[in-house]
Amino acid sequence: MSWTEICPGVWLFRDSCNVYALQGVQGMVVIDAGSGRWLEHLDNLPEPVVALAGTHYFRDHSAGAVAAARAGIPVYVPEGERALFAD
Repeated sequence: MSWTEICPGVWLFRDSCNVYALQGVQGMVVIDAGSGRWLEHLDNLPEPVVALAGTHYFRDHSAGAVAAARAGIPVYVPEGERALFAD
């Protein structure tokens, strides 16, 4: 298991859902948290992860958000689902 660059600046990690990392000016933004296994493979990305964006709260997309937050990665989620992610 590892990150795969699927097009310039876009990386994919196959987890409980597809987890994407987008390369930006200040680092990588990860889209959806999956189970969080991607956190064990951050050294395969070209830059540090500066944020995690959760698109919605379903267990397969959000379970790893807590581990990401504990690792010091800022987590951004939809306002209406903030309580679900916090729980």
